[in-house]
Amino acid sequence: MSDRRTVLKNEFGHLQLQPFGDEWMVHLELYKWSADCYKAYLVVFEQLMLEMKEQGVNRVFVLIPATDKKLIKFEKMFGFQPLHEQDDMLLMYRETGE
Repeated sequence: MSDRRTVLKNEFGHLQLQPFGDEWMVHLELYKWSADCYKAYLVVFEQLMLEMKEQGVNRVFVLIPATDKKLIKFEKMFGFQPLHEQDDMLLMYRETGE
């Protein structure tokens, strides 16, 4: 059984949250990418960050391949910043109150 919570699922893909100890991981799988997709997900993501901040969550994380420059750029578009790299994986974080 997955402990992931689906936040948004539409024709572009789906956005999920997963608890990881006292922290939260963000998972996003896109089926297709476009400016409309970015705009739709950004609105939902920003609202989600506000809601999480109100619940006392200060940071959320993503874990991605450290060599995927396009994906790193994409994560930065949503406000994530590099935190730690290990074994070709990059842990990025975002403050929920940004």
